[in-house]
Amino acid sequence: MTIRTVISCAALALFTLFPLHAEEINGACLTLPDGSLEAVFDKTCDKETFRGIQLWSECQYTAAQHVFHQQAQKGDGLAKAALGLMLIRGYHDTPDAETGISLLEDGAESGWTDAYYYLAYIHGTPGKFQNYDKAYNYAKKAFPEDKGAALIRMAECYMELYDEGNRDMTLFKEALRCASSAGELGNPAGYDCAAHASFTIHPHAEKEAQQVLENLVPLSDAAKGLILEILFSEKRFSECERRAKEFLETYDYAFARYTLALLYLQHINPDINTEKGLRLMREGAENGDSKSIWGMVCMCDNPRKHAPGNKKLKPDYEQALYWYREAEKLDDELSQATAKAEIARYYAEGKGCRRNIQEAARLLHESVSLYETEEAKHLLSEMKTKAHKGNPHARAFLNAYQSLPAPR
Repeated sequence: MTIRTVISCAALALFTLFPLHAEEINGACLTLPDGSLEAVFDKTCDKETFRGIQLWSECQYTAAQHVFHQQAQKGDGLAKAALGLMLIRGYHDTPDAETGISLLEDGAESGWTDAYYYLAYIHGTPGKFQNYDKAYNYAKKAFPEDKGAALIRMAECYMELYDEGNRDMTLFKEALRCASSAGELGNPAGYDCAAHASFTIHPHAEKEAQQVLENLVPLSDAAKGLILEILFSEKRFSECERRAKEFLETYDYAFARYTLALLYLQHINPDINTEKGLRLMREGAENGDSKSIWGMVCMCDNPRKHAPGNKKLKPDYEQALYWYREAEKLDDELSQATAKAEIARYYAEGKGCRRNIQEAARLLHESVSLYETEEAKHLLSEMKTKAHKGNPHARAFLNAYQSLPAPR
């Protein structure tokens, strides 16, 4: 068994020692996260300290505590923190949270900075030791190699507590403080976390959340997209339109243009129109935005389905074929495969172009070689049905397709 395997087994054993739930210890309600212990085993530690970890994982608590105590006296930060955790949870002896926390602090200062994450949890959850400022400051120090990661975890912890029914606005404010601070430290996921929190909270806190969100600058594209998607899905269309315009004007954000186009094309608001939606969708597509390219495909292929408020629109198969070819140029294989399958359909049926059975078969073969899409399956099934009914074009298509090498 390699040392790495031993480490992994020890990590799995230790996970059971730290469930993510509150537990009464000396009158204090302490939440100890399990995930951060994994970091212990990804770092080089003293051989003797590692032996203590192995003993702990084997439930030999007295022996493990003895090893950690000896190593702690030598200044080993991990040993100090491990001993602190054992005291907090009361392995082998009566729990001693005060001494354990002190050892965790000492361990963090002595070099094992992951201990700051435990300290943040201890001071951030309800109980005798709750202190939001301490939790915030400790979280800022944890995982220095991954800026803001601990702050984001704390924000998520606060929001979980909030969502579980503890509608304390302090929890919500602390979540936003931690998340936005992570963003300021250079971790864009912090802004995303703050944006998500602001738009998924209990309605009575919405006004304050909106005010906080206005100050979260700069938002990442993921955060802006999340805001627009939530507003759209919740049918808050006026606000969605306002934010989309803001994001488009301030950031020239492609998804904002696409969202506005959808609002206008689907006639969700009374003052919007198909022409404006088509113009925005085309602008996005011409700038290479993948969603807008597929939007143009939909509008040209089946406009009445995607712009139900305008009964005058008619399909334009030549334009649809043009945008399918643009979609075929996109980077992701699923888009390429889907576009190729649909272009194959156009050639097989002579829609927007002259019928070309050989080209249709070649494109479908390329499509299936890339990705087995529902579009390709449907085209093959349809052609088989038509061929069975005696359609000569469908028979020719199947013969041409089956003559090609099996798709890889």
